[in-house]
Amino acid sequence: MYIGIVQNNGKPYLKLLRSKDLVGKSGNKFSHKIVILNIGPLENFDDGNPNYVERLRQSFRDGKPIIPELQSYCDQEKQAISSVHEFKEGDPEFRMDLKYCSNIIFERIFEELGIQSLIAFYKKLTKIKYDVYGFFKLLVFGKILDPTSKCATVLQNDSYFRPNLKNFNPNNIYNTFSSIAEIKNLIVKRINKILIEKKERKADTIYYGVTNFYFEIDEEGDETWENENIINVGFGKGEISKEERRSTIVQLGLFMDENGLPIGVETFSGNTLDHMTLKKALSSNIESFEFSRYIYISDRDICVCPN
Repeated sequence: MYIGIVQNNGKPYLKLLRSKDLVGKSGNKFSHKIVILNIGPLENFDDGNPNYVERLRQSFRDGKPIIPELQSYCDQEKQAISSVHEFKEGDPEFRMDLKYCSNIIFERIFEELGIQSLIAFYKKLTKIKYDVYGFFKLLVFGKILDPTSKCATVLQNDSYFRPNLKNFNPNNIYNTFSSIAEIKNLIVKRINKILIEKKERKADTIYYGVTNFYFEIDEEGDETWENENIINVGFGKGEISKEERRSTIVQLGLFMDENGLPIGVETFSGNTLDHMTLKKALSSNIESFEFSRYIYISDRDICVCPN
């Protein structure tokens, strides 16, 4: 691992990076930088003395970083720990590391929600060769247990009791996003159907809120025009994000039921006003629900509206 500097909106940012050799589709090897930690703007840490970055890098290599938060990332020899547990089935004292047994817990949930069979059918129908379900599991498990970059998520594959992927091309992590996007609505409908039928989900009142997320790129998304009409809206737009920084952002609207469980999610162009997202989101996500009212939550107020 090493400390690098990345320009973001004209400002230098410190990042903790790791180089990883990957194999492309053609079999060629290439080096990829993986972000381990976003440290923050350089101006927040610079002590004003000469050669701050060089001194910071050297202190990190010496195992005594100038920035205390980096201490846990310094290369240290890990001591082997071994232990023996004796337990009986149903023993409440038995505990297991969540990441180690996540295949057992989360895969069972996926099966109950019908996600495994749906993705298997999609793969058979499209004749995709790579393991869509394996990559999908790895992305979801990683987001819950150890959020990091997409490339770093692939590197977590061998951390599980049973690896989610075997003999795979790590670049297919990006193809998985396109595949899942094609069946996103089918996945949401399948989950809602199972929750209604098996878990007796009730949604007399639904909640809707909007947020946004930003990308560390300057380019905005391009619109597609046909006969003077926009047929495809560029999503990423340079607007003010929730962090009050001007970045390329995308709007995201989320519906939840009375128990705080998600019902559906929809994305919008970054320059879409919050209240302008509701009508489309309603028609796209909850047409199968019978509800008496919805509660729209914004940054400034809460609006309760009848159906």
